[in-house]
Amino acid sequence: MADAILSALASTIMGNLNSPILQELGLAGGLTTELENLKRTFRTIQAVLQDAEEKQWKSEPIKVWLSDLKDAAYVVDDVLDDFAIEAKWLLQRRDLQNRVRSFFSSKHNPLVFRQRMAHKLKNVREKLDAIAKERQNFHLTEGAVEMEADSFVQRQTWSSVNESEIYGRGKEKEELINVLLPTSGDLPIHAIRGMGGMGKTTLVQLVFNEESVKQQFSLRIWVCVSTDFDLRRLTRAIIESIDGASCDLQELDPLQRCLQQKLTGKKFLLVLDDVWEDYTDWWSQLKEVLRCGSKGSAVIVTTRIEIVALRMATAFVKHMGRLSEEDSWHLFQRLAFGMRRKEERAHLEAIGVSIVKKCGGVPLAIKALGNLMRLKDNEDQWIAVKESEIWDLREEASKILPALRLSYTNLSPHLKQCFTYCAIFPKDHVMRREELVALWMANGFFSCRREMDLHVMGIEIFNELVGRSFLQEVQDDGFGNITCKMHDLMHDLAQSIAFPSRKHRALRLINVRVENFPKSICDLKHLRYLDVSGSEFKTLPESITSLQNLQTLDLRYCRELIQLPKGMKHMKSLVYLDITYCCSLQFMPAGMGQLICLRKLTLFIVGGENGRGISELEWLNNLAGELSIADLVNVKNLEDAKSANLKLKTTLLSLTLSWHGNGSYLFNP
Repeated sequence: MADAILSALASTIMGNLNSPILQELGLAGGLTTELENLKRTFRTIQAVLQDAEEKQWKSEPIKVWLSDLKDAAYVVDDVLDDFAIEAKWLLQRRDLQNRVRSFFSSKHNPLVFRQRMAHKLKNVREKLDAIAKERQNFHLTEGAVEMEADSFVQRQTWSSVNESEIYGRGKEKEELINVLLPTSGDLPIHAIRGMGGMGKTTLVQLVFNEESVKQQFSLRIWVCVSTDFDLRRLTRAIIESIDGASCDLQELDPLQRCLQQKLTGKKFLLVLDDVWEDYTDWWSQLKEVLRCGSKGSAVIVTTRIEIVALRMATAFVKHMGRLSEEDSWHLFQRLAFGMRRKEERAHLEAIGVSIVKKCGGVPLAIKALGNLMRLKDNEDQWIAVKESEIWDLREEASKILPALRLSYTNLSPHLKQCFTYCAIFPKDHVMRREELVALWMANGFFSCRREMDLHVMGIEIFNELVGRSFLQEVQDDGFGNITCKMHDLMHDLAQSIAFPSRKHRALRLINVRVENFPKSICDLKHLRYLDVSGSEFKTLPESITSLQNLQTLDLRYCRELIQLPKGMKHMKSLVYLDITYCCSLQFMPAGMGQLICLRKLTLFIVGGENGRGISELEWLNNLAGELSIADLVNVKNLEDAKSANLKLKTTLLSLTLSWHGNGSYLFNP
């Protein structure tokens, strides 16, 4: 994860050096040297990050070094944040009178600010330099590196299987056979998708070796694709599977002609196991070659990634779910109890049931723990396993971890950060998509040229993690309120690799039973996410508007809140303002229409004064989900009503209109 953070910070430094704000204030010239030195240090670190990222799995010192590096990177990011906030403050007060005041202010004097900025930059750069020099102790390779064979093993699969060892996939097997056997005009491509260790390969092995399938297809071909979807390698592998011998052809054209000759007039079943990418152009080329087979031929693809399944399949797409509790138990007890006598089994079975639950219906994990428990003789040993995390069981984790870690390793850096951050929630916790995206944004896990596009990118990341089975059990209430869960094993994986979350970027202070909002929160200038839902504050201090970076303000169920800060229009970074069930709120602050980054505004109370009318909604066209508009009696005429521009708010899923004042009835339609 560290490589993604440092890459992001390097681009932030470049952006700040060339930012219009620094240029206009005349600061860039005096600070160029320190910023250039900082960039140089980052480049030095980035050169070895890929190698460090791979080696940390086996080297605790490298893992500690990356953690120290991350902490230092956060300090740099906070310093840059300080400068951006101060620069914005100075720019907002650039009229002559305010400039004079700023000059005689020790806090906001531009000269003092420049000196303070240079001093801070030098300090963080020297600290970063010291950490960077430690890389020499690890003999890290610069630039792109080949992954070591024992740190990232290319997965291999084969077609044979011992059916007597398989439990609970009878229904899926029958379903797949039934879609294979009918003769189809075009070449049907079926896909099986699901998280690692769920038994996709095993299911296809069962079908591949079924007698009725053998009789249906004169040619059965098995190829493990893995992470290398190279068209030449894949074509050669198909030929070698048909011939049972190596193929010496190297160029693509003769390889394709050779494959066509072998498939022409044959009714074949081709299994492409463990596909990670679809490479649309290459896949289209291969499909054209495969069409030379006779009518009734078929292809089965297995993959962990939803988008690969949807793009490659032309027919059946099956999502592999977890084993039932009953099948999980049957598989576990066959492995764990073996030849034990009944009286031995009796006092271990209750503990065994708890151990099976840890596996969450994943066959790979059940097999690993079942084999482990076969060697455990007494009750204390069984209890110790029950009460431990799977990753603490080193031998068994070494069998489960690679299957899941392979999925993690293939994520882009920003996806890795977003996934591991989910470990802050307890197991089996129902996570709200909106909350996840807001927290990812707050921690700076991804960036966009335009701040208002952050939400869109966050949704794309969420969908990607769902499509790769890192997040599961997605529920949508139809109003844009989407929730999900994380499989226990995925949660364990996230916990095993997660770094501590950064400080002062997100704060949750819910159900606070005091009338006055803690003013000290307003000093947390780096804060991006603030959740004070369910609290009894009657007002928010005006100083909260100084939180220029705040993206999320969650005030749900603050039923005593009677007004929002007057200067809220200055909180230009706000993306989510949730005031659901703020039933005592009497009016909106003036100028809400200036918050053009808003994606969520659950309530708008129309006022009669300038800056509080319905026209404030005119430019808030990114609003999504649910919106209630109250006090419509204050709309003056038809032109006033049209100024709300509601027809352009196309991502709203629910709109409640009321000519009465605010109240709980708005949220209980």
